[in-house]
Amino acid sequence: MAKAKKKRTRKKPTGMATRSGAHSSLAHQARIIDVTVQARDELEQRVAERTRQLLNTNKELERAMVDRQQLERELLEISEREKRRIGEDLHDMVCQELAATALFLKSTAKEIAADNAAAAATLEESAKTVNRNVGLARELARGLQAVELTASGLKNALRNLAAQACDSSGIKCHFKAARGVRVPDDTSALHLYRIAQEAVTNAVKHSEAKNILVTLDRNPTHTCVSVLDDGKGFAVRRRAKGLGLHMMRYRANALGGELKIERRRTGGMDITCIIPSRG
Repeated sequence: MAKAKKKRTRKKPTGMATRSGAHSSLAHQARIIDVTVQARDELEQRVAERTRQLLNTNKELERAMVDRQQLERELLEISEREKRRIGEDLHDMVCQELAATALFLKSTAKEIAADNAAAAATLEESAKTVNRNVGLARELARGLQAVELTASGLKNALRNLAAQACDSSGIKCHFKAARGVRVPDDTSALHLYRIAQEAVTNAVKHSEAKNILVTLDRNPTHTCVSVLDDGKGFAVRRRAKGLGLHMMRYRANALGGELKIERRRTGGMDITCIIPSRG
């Protein structure tokens, strides 16, 4: 007689096994949480350290920028003193010597006129050439002369600049200023004037403009000086290496500002220096 097959029955898990499994799962979760917390703490520490490094670097850059601006101001002050010296030498020495030479040529021409008219005429023409050079030298000396400016006197100085350009070139040069424009200090006023002076000089010499406008304007945070003309304009990239434009940018940077050079849609150029209203 065949033996009856015994039925296989699964044993039900005891309460101890269930608790063991739950404990193992909780321990695994706890390890995951510990690792996550540790990783987060390490990340926060690295972020905090990197932030401190960036803040220190930023402070160093700010100090370097302040030092550079101070150095640029000092260099520009030296440049102003040197320009003053050269202007005085031109006026007191070169112009005087040229004027004396022209006078000598004229007097000699009169002395020999009766005996040698051709030579006298040559001397007279030479005297005229020397006198023209005297005029050029005086113009150079005038451009290099010291400009005693105060912050409150910038408006009048720019108005006089426009008037002088109009008288010397025949180009219509106007000045327009907003009300209540305040310049941070005397040094800022001097550099703004020099920037405008260089821009006006360039426009008179090279732009073939019929009209030039010098403006002094402001907004709540910035002060700006602009020189606009209706001439032929120029390619900014080609002129970017010019000494005049370089000095204008240098002055603007020394004041913590910027120089914008743009071609106008209607023709000509717009050169604007923008500086913070407060130093």
